Amino acid sequence: MRRTLIRTAFNPVVYEVLDLGISIYNEELDLIAEAPGLTFFLGANDYAIRKGVEHVGADHLEQGDILLLNYPYWSSAHVNDVTLFAPIFGPQSDRPFAYTCIRAHWMDLGAKDAGYVLDSTDMHQEELIFPGVKILRRGVFNEDLLEMIRFNSRMPDLVLGDLNAQIAATRTGERRLVQLVERFGLDGFRSCCARIQDHEERMVRQALKELPHGCWRAVDYLDDDGISDDPIETVASVSIEDERFTVDFSESSAAVRGPVNIPYGLTLTMSKVVLKSLTTPHTPSNGGLSRLLQVIAPPGNLFHAVYPAPTFTLWSAIARIRVDLQSACVRHAGAADGVIGWRCPRIHSDRDSRGDQAALRSEQQRSCWLGGDA
Repeated sequence: MRRTLIRTAFNPVVYEVLDLGISIYNEELDLIAEAPGLTFFLGANDYAIRKGVEHVGADHLEQGDILLLNYPYWSSAHVNDVTLFAPIFGPQSDRPFAYTCIRAHWMDLGAKDAGYVLDSTDMHQEELIFPGVKILRRGVFNEDLLEMIRFNSRMPDLVLGDLNAQIAATRTGERRLVQLVERFGLDGFRSCCARIQDHEERMVRQALKELPHGCWRAVDYLDDDGISDDPIETVASVSIEDERFTVDFSESSAAVRGPVNIPYGLTLTMSKVVLKSLTTPHTPSNGGLSRLLQVIAPPGNLFHAVYPAPTFTLWSAIARIRVDLQSACVRHAGAADGVIGWRCPRIHSDRDSRGDQAALRSEQQRSCWLGGDA
């Protein structure tokens, strides 16, 4: 799936920067496996696919369906990171036995500014919103929806090219999963998935037992929200026990007017990044990691944005500070540092060579490693 997406994407932010997240889930929507993309997409699809399937209803999904989701409070990302998810049906099955989920950064979907919005004060200034709608129904394109995307983007060639790349990657995953079930049987498939997840949980549990136990608190500030000059307080408390890793953001600032607010799904995701880096950094990720994680962020908190709070610049602001805070907490505990990479984006905006479309290029460069040696 990852190779298909990278080889067919139109947008360098996908095939060079790897601004993508690819996941496979079982019928209970528990993560089976995911492919490497951006660090803060580790487990990001977990929250998104549950919200998407909940909104559409599993009983309304049919073979050949692929759905679009970028509603930020469900998708665990800002609105340009568009998620496609699809049910996978086995031979002679009327219910999905698995799901695929692929997110990738689309360059423009009709926001108030081309490409990137740095001063939004409302979600509706940021892009066209898809709450989980079928771009393909029973394998047939929704042409009306395609035209809506085309005419709401300043860069329709790039956007529709990346959409088709995600669809191609989805179909690759579907074929491979069906082949697995045909070869090993559905019971064998389910048994293997459960063993993989249980093994990860045991490894995380053992690693937690070896970490110092207790509760630690750290405070940091973001300079501003891009609208006002007021600093924004961020507070994280981390509690480590034998069978629980808890992160609490309740003392942090309330949501702010500018676009640095964080959807709860992304708050979960970044907490998974820290837990993974401390416990099982050298093994593939799956749903077993999340079983021992608890994340607290009340609705309306900076780390649990609710409609219509803007969220566009989350990648360069609070997400980074959250990793700093949690890393600081575990360092206070004397735990071994995890390794977490971070990259700084550079955006170039112009017109294309024909002059009839906006042109935007995103480049990212590694700027630092938080924690131990890279």
